[in-house]
Amino acid sequence: MIIGSPGSGKSTYSRAISQRLTYPIFHLDYYWHQSDYSEAARLQLNRQQNKFMQEHDHCIIDGNYSSTMPDRMKQADLIIWLQVSRMTAIKRVIQRSLRQKWWHQSRIDMAENFSEHFD
Repeated sequence: MIIGSPGSGKSTYSRAISQRLTYPIFHLDYYWHQSDYSEAARLQLNRQQNKFMQEHDHCIIDGNYSSTMPDRMKQADLIIWLQVSRMTAIKRVIQRSLRQKWWHQSRIDMAENFSEHFD
């Protein structure tokens, strides 16, 4: 279970661990940002996460989403909380927003239809 503020490096760190251990990753952002953000979508996200955990003995769950944390915490062998300075996190969020806006580079852990918002 990898948690931390936006821009802390959760997805990057998840990919690095996944490559090293060959564990599958469930990126919560990917599934959440395909939804309509309703309460039903929130419940569906939790169901998807739980199904993923049931299907994999060892896996990585990347993201915060407090409504899904209790089930993840029960199953987690390890919880990694990434902390970076506020300035580092803000810089990273701005950089990824600009990459998406100007160079149309999407995050690989994000739903295809999602667009970073930077205004």
